Amino acid sequence: MKLEIEVTQEDIDKGVRSNPYKCPYSNAVKRLFSKAFQVYTHSHYDPQSGVWWSCAVSSWGGHISFELKGDLASKARRFDETGEMQPFKFEVEI
Repeated sequence: MKLEIEVTQEDIDKGVRSNPYKCPYSNAVKRLFSKAFQVYTHSHYDPQSGVWWSCAVSSWGGHISFELKGDLASKARRFDETGEMQPFKFEVEI
């Protein structure tokens, strides 16, 4: 199943650098999963491709997660380093 996520300027403005629970991605996903009690992103190190991020959503009905690789990971890293990000949309497979 594909999920379209829109990171809005409000998600970015409310984002907190290096905070996995309040990054722009987490803020955007929280709007889609209003009953989720926990949404967070975290970074991993993959020796093949470098650092990548994933996003996890937990609710009373279950748990899903998806990867944020390539350009999505670069945007997350740039936000953590500089606090800068532009609004955009992306799709993930869940």
